[in-house]
Amino acid sequence: MTYQISARKWRPQTFEEVVGQEQIARTLQNALSANRIAHAYLFCGMRGVGKTTMARIFAKALNCLNEPTKGPCNNCDMCHDITKGSSPDVIEIDGASNTSVDDVRELRQNVRYAPARGKYKVYIVDEVHMLSKSAFNAFLKTLEEPPPHTVFIFATTEPHKIPETIHSRCQTFVFKGCSKVDIAAQLNKIAKEDGITFEGQGIDIIANGAGGSMRDALVFFDQVVSYAGKNVSEEKVREVLGVAGMARISAIIDSVITGDVKGIVSHVREVEQEGVDLKNLSQDILHYLRNMTICKLTSEPGDLIGLDADLIESIKGQASGLDETAIQFMFQIMLKTDFDMKPSTLPTLVLEMGLIKMTQAASMVGIASIIEKMESVSGGDNGGGSVGAAVPVPKREAKPAAIKEDRGAKKSVAPPLDNLPMTSNQITNDGETVWLRVQEGVSNIRPRLGGVLEHAIFHSLTVDSLVIGFANDKEVAFYRGEIDSNMEIIDKVLSEVLGRKVTLAFKDVALPKTKKQNAPQGEESGKWKKEIVGEVLNHFPGVVASDS
Repeated sequence: MTYQISARKWRPQTFEEVVGQEQIARTLQNALSANRIAHAYLFCGMRGVGKTTMARIFAKALNCLNEPTKGPCNNCDMCHDITKGSSPDVIEIDGASNTSVDDVRELRQNVRYAPARGKYKVYIVDEVHMLSKSAFNAFLKTLEEPPPHTVFIFATTEPHKIPETIHSRCQTFVFKGCSKVDIAAQLNKIAKEDGITFEGQGIDIIANGAGGSMRDALVFFDQVVSYAGKNVSEEKVREVLGVAGMARISAIIDSVITGDVKGIVSHVREVEQEGVDLKNLSQDILHYLRNMTICKLTSEPGDLIGLDADLIESIKGQASGLDETAIQFMFQIMLKTDFDMKPSTLPTLVLEMGLIKMTQAASMVGIASIIEKMESVSGGDNGGGSVGAAVPVPKREAKPAAIKEDRGAKKSVAPPLDNLPMTSNQITNDGETVWLRVQEGVSNIRPRLGGVLEHAIFHSLTVDSLVIGFANDKEVAFYRGEIDSNMEIIDKVLSEVLGRKVTLAFKDVALPKTKKQNAPQGEESGKWKKEIVGEVLNHFPGVVASDS
């Protein structure tokens, strides 16, 4: 018998055999049993996930002579003819080869004829997104009102290229990528039927390299078996697919963590000499860093990683010596490196430099860890620290009141917006506090507007009006428009603060003296500077290097 590749030999013939598309299969089965057959379907999804296969199974079910309700019988003449591709009632069209208006016109003419043997004439158009815009427009009328015996099934990997006018006339089904678990289970089933044995993680490596495509997995399967024969070792699978072993990736990460640049370069060169695809290597490192993060943050990562217990423990050991922030930065650097390798003519150098840059990230410590260490040091006994212990942080002392008074007027701080409205005495005697409360209330509603109000200077407050102003004409021109357009919000907050309707008015306000103007001059200047330096030393440890 002539040899058939696994993708054709093991092509599903029933809805139940299609891997990973149970929801779509169930929907089509329900449509068959309820006799709710649409005139147009759009199957979209990545390559090799069963779009065309599902279309053929559905076409068989529509025309099966035994009139099944859950799928084709695969025993009648119609099912056999459709399976072999010789049925005149199921026409498969390659959209990439029939893109013109003339092709669509010919199809429209053929649609008028009734099916030869079955109940429906089914047109399966693969890669339909390749049709030209004119061809799509010529299709619209036929697609909207086709003959009752006609069903269109479109398949595409790029649904975004299909006009919305076509989308709206079809029932759309999105095929998802097959999971690694489903692919591995199917490959194990096929290997068992064909008498092929896989050692170690061979099947899992193929499933991982397929990227969600069942067809790609079967192609890799055939390629590996052709190379290794009936007994396939894990090393043979890695050699064929150009994938580095987990031990190699772990060694690379060890070199990154220890900052061993020579070891990093040696590993990359050895991997390249072994014929490993560096693109695959960079992606494997990304997966490894992801697994390290999961091991760092979860107590039982086995279900999330899907690796052997010994390997998980090894990854845990590496992750335990790193801060969570460091692993995240390493991942970001590797992700950027993987992106830069695609267009580069020197991918080896790009990978080496990326890994070397990761050595700097490996020593990073997150803010949370720093705060935790500082709290543990300050809270412990600092009487007799051991060698190498962290230096305790000096306790800050309260700022002297005299210095605070010498540096100018005290800035008012608005109390929280509670116990409102204010009394008439508070309105008269504490207008600046009222204005600060208004700023706070506006900031809670619209932060940007609150920031604008901070530039306005309080002038006066009466029972009927609150007067504010700006320091110069430039600020008036810049901020008045923003305030005027949001006056409703300001009026609302004013009413809440004061308990009555108050008008917001504007007035020219003189620019207040700056700290520099308030600073002592002449002989008092040196004394003032020393007081400021003393205040700084109360907050931060240090010594005065010079009095000048």
